[in-house]
Amino acid sequence: MDTVTQAVLGASIAYVTVGGKLGRRSLLVGAALATLPDLDVLVPHADAVDTFTLHRSWSHSLFVLTLASPLLALLLTRLFSSSEITFKQMCLMVWLVLFTHPLLDSFTIYGTQIGWPLNNYPVGLGTIFIIDPLYTLPMLVVCVALLFKRTRASDPRASLINNKPFRFHRKTALFALLASTLYLLLTLVLHQHVTRVAKTSLADQNINFDRVFVAPAPGSLLWRIVAMDESHYHEGFYSLLDGDRPVPFQQFASGQQWLTALEQNPQSQRLRWFSKGFIAAAVENEEVILSDLRMGVEAQYVFRFVVAKSEGEAITPVYPTRLLRFQPNLDRVSKLIRRATNPDIDVRL
Repeated sequence: MDTVTQAVLGASIAYVTVGGKLGRRSLLVGAALATLPDLDVLVPHADAVDTFTLHRSWSHSLFVLTLASPLLALLLTRLFSSSEITFKQMCLMVWLVLFTHPLLDSFTIYGTQIGWPLNNYPVGLGTIFIIDPLYTLPMLVVCVALLFKRTRASDPRASLINNKPFRFHRKTALFALLASTLYLLLTLVLHQHVTRVAKTSLADQNINFDRVFVAPAPGSLLWRIVAMDESHYHEGFYSLLDGDRPVPFQQFASGQQWLTALEQNPQSQRLRWFSKGFIAAAVENEEVILSDLRMGVEAQYVFRFVVAKSEGEAITPVYPTRLLRFQPNLDRVSKLIRRATNPDIDVRL
């Protein structure tokens, strides 16, 4: 998920667990801790594919974060020694904040290697968009209100646990956490529903496929569907307001000849593994480009990599690979927004 979402999730957890001892400082501590796993983007990699596939790996491992929690808790206990927080209390807070970060990321489509190093499988449930205001806003509103609320002057070392206003604020933060969590669980149900609708529509239209995925837009009202066979992929869009309308699909060639030619290329293999096979190849300006079909829409994929040079039917792999700049088509984005509530909007190319 985006940085703001992870920060308010961490802040909410910290306030609920140690806010009685730290007060509003717990919001800042929780927000800072929650952003730590994403600092792996600062680790330099010579190759674009490595940068793409190594994000959310060791830094998002549940094992690594569990091992790091006592060390960070010890540091924070000493830093806030005057607050009388026990090491056990601080350790629980740190672990919850760090542990929930990769778990939340796993609900997006990207791929989070939560089992590293025992299992490097990139978990990507694809039930929630990377930025979803419906999930973020309850916690964000409460955190901002708590951070800027006016309080009477008091001893900063005094415990707030038995303070009536704090108990109310803590319940409010807990309610926001529960509301966001219930929405997240709802996306699991919606994902299953849309998957059933997608497979039914594909079968009714006699479209053969080996694998299919569905992923939502922000708010989980509009969903994108991609189904693949050996040589083509099919893209369609479904809104929860569509009712019994069949999902219209558009077919595209996956560039199988180029994918076959690159089967032994390590970076191509890594992209195929990370994208779970939802990948397509094309040649542009004598360059072979691999696109991750999971993120973006047709002709507007976020992650497109130059992996080889093309000379007629011969190709020469290049290293390091290069990530092409993403340029969104605002007109198409506008159509997709309107498509969520209007099934007559044609978003196909």
